[in-house]
Amino acid sequence: MIRRVIRRLALTGILLACWLLVAGSAKAQEPPMDGLVGGSEPWEVAHDTAMLAGREAYNAEDFQRARQEFLRAAQTLPERPAAYRNLARAHFWLGNYSRATRFYDVYLEIASGAADAGDIEEERAAAVARATDDPGPDASQEMALRSLRREIDEGRGYTVGGGGAWGLYRTLLRMGYAEPALAELQRELRGKIALEFERDLEPDDGILPVLTREEWTLQEDRLDALEELTRRRSDREMVDRRRLVVETARDLLDGRYGRAGERALEATLQNGDLPYVGFYRVVALERSRRPDDALSALDGWAGEVGADGDPLVRVFRGQLLQQLDRSDEAATIFKEILR
Repeated sequence: MIRRVIRRLALTGILLACWLLVAGSAKAQEPPMDGLVGGSEPWEVAHDTAMLAGREAYNAEDFQRARQEFLRAAQTLPERPAAYRNLARAHFWLGNYSRATRFYDVYLEIASGAADAGDIEEERAAAVARATDDPGPDASQEMALRSLRREIDEGRGYTVGGGGAWGLYRTLLRMGYAEPALAELQRELRGKIALEFERDLEPDDGILPVLTREEWTLQEDRLDALEELTRRRSDREMVDRRRLVVETARDLLDGRYGRAGERALEATLQNGDLPYVGFYRVVALERSRRPDDALSALDGWAGEVGADGDPLVRVFRGQLLQQLDRSDEAATIFKEILR
């Protein structure tokens, strides 16, 4: 019982336990958990959920699960120090004294002024006394880290199947990498993937980007990666806005024209910097056999973005006029285009 209480105190670093002798047995007061962010953003909730799950596992002496949860917390918000302290303690009780020393060092580096720094120094000394190898960086992780940095600087951010820098990043996480430097890597990787995503949304020679179904799927996968990497509300809002565009295009390609029209209207309002999105609604209305509404939407959109003279717009208007039995007007448009 006493050993369990000592471990609980080691996790929190706060000496709040009070002992009372009742019928010859000792009872410990449950110490409060610290190191929580307490925010409502998805990444803050994920961090705190992992920290609490780790604490529960630690108090149950399931140190392997505690290590996994604290690692997840550290990888979610690498700049927060408490997860590294808890990771060190979990590794200590697992007998991984070198890894424990490494995470103690990380905690002391980024939380040198913490109230429990003296206690952590003593815990670190105990881990060092038991360690049999160098507590420095893991060689395999360092190799993976170099490959990731090189891919971010010179390669691709996200390729089909989750490759590129994103694949190397996920590999690094699976290897148990957790350092404060991970926060900057996440920002750089996010910028790389966002740049590729936006570049593929740019129109080619006409007014629309030309993407296949597989390329739109890739765009959707990139958004999923960006959502995981984002740590700012403005970035999250950008992902949500762009997801409307991707979903509209996917609905059109998959024949869900009614839903595509609804999504296109919202996507147009949310993505004013992508004027062509309004054309997706025109296409959805036409495919839904609503040529009157499609022609009205086309005229309104083309006038708003200045695309009346674009060949694609003119051909589409001619096709809509034909569907409305206004063949003479359609013929005039097609003759002008041929000339």
